[in-house]
Amino acid sequence: MTPEWDVVEYRGIHGLEKLEAEWRRLLAAMPDHTAHQTYEAHHAFFTHVSRADGRFICLALTDGQCVRAICPLEPSTTRILGVETGVWGLPWRLWDLGHDVICPPGEAERRLLPAVIRFLRRSPDRPKWLVFRAVLDDSALQRCLRALDARAYVADVIGACDVLDCTMPFEELVSRFSRNFRSSLRKDHNKLAALSGVRFVSTSDRAGLEREFEGFLEVEASGWKGDASVRGAIRLRPEQLAFYRELVATLGDSNRLEINALFAEGRRIASQLCIRSGATYTPMKIAYDETYARVAPGQLLLERTLERCCRDPQIRRLNLVNDQSWHRNWRPESIPAREVYVGLGPWSGRLLVRLLRLRLDYGPVAKRWLRPFRAPP
Repeated sequence: MTPEWDVVEYRGIHGLEKLEAEWRRLLAAMPDHTAHQTYEAHHAFFTHVSRADGRFICLALTDGQCVRAICPLEPSTTRILGVETGVWGLPWRLWDLGHDVICPPGEAERRLLPAVIRFLRRSPDRPKWLVFRAVLDDSALQRCLRALDARAYVADVIGACDVLDCTMPFEELVSRFSRNFRSSLRKDHNKLAALSGVRFVSTSDRAGLEREFEGFLEVEASGWKGDASVRGAIRLRPEQLAFYRELVATLGDSNRLEINALFAEGRRIASQLCIRSGATYTPMKIAYDETYARVAPGQLLLERTLERCCRDPQIRRLNLVNDQSWHRNWRPESIPAREVYVGLGPWSGRLLVRLLRLRLDYGPVAKRWLRPFRAPP
């Protein structure tokens, strides 16, 4: 008799740590996994950043013999149909886009979400919604959603993630840039060449990373992010500082975290904090010295990083994390990101999903139609 696939709950940080070996095994079987899916990133997030107060869980899908997939979840609240509602969803509030489950290609993709939904429906504190934010169209979670009845969930496009194809020669990628952008890069190179002591540095060893990370923090806080009223710099946010320090310590031992920097006139004028994960290279954080904005140091450092990735046979794409407007110059592929709402009630869930779909589909249209009839302020 074939054992039935089911979910086993692992609660809190100790539960996450019990799953470490299985997590790493599953991730190694995912050829396109990204930075946010690493065990180290989740451990650092739940230790230093998560506001779930230890109430997060990891739902491990088993086939009766071994773990086949993992769905990490944490409780939160969000407004749905005008009501503040408790929900369960994937973690993350640090990187802009790209939430996902740990699920290699194959049978587990078909079984994971139905098993997760069955488990949550049995829970005594069952929420009404399972909410997945920023689900990319090429993600494992998007493939898992195909196993659900289309009436069980509703998805809304909220943005995109831009990626650059590093399997083609660097020169071919550059040839696709607009003439104006290629001309702008040449001018920036000429301005940079006029400075003394220009050098690009890439560091991945533990000792070098600790030194370079302090330099990254300094240049990031030198501009508007370091303003006391903004407090956007990592060093001004203790939970983020602890998160990134743990990543430096854990990923630095395996050469999967890199810091790239551009120096001129004895100063660090740009820096990137990057993760190599599978065939994907991700600059998680980028900073530059605003007093050198005239030479576009951030753009030149990204160009050098892209060239390195194209010449590395192990890297297939450079992940730009989100879809900021300045990315357009680099002619990336844009992967849509969706917010997905899964109704958990066997019958009420489908009714709520139908109501939410009507709200998402026709709400903006009704709002535009009613705008002329609004009373002036």
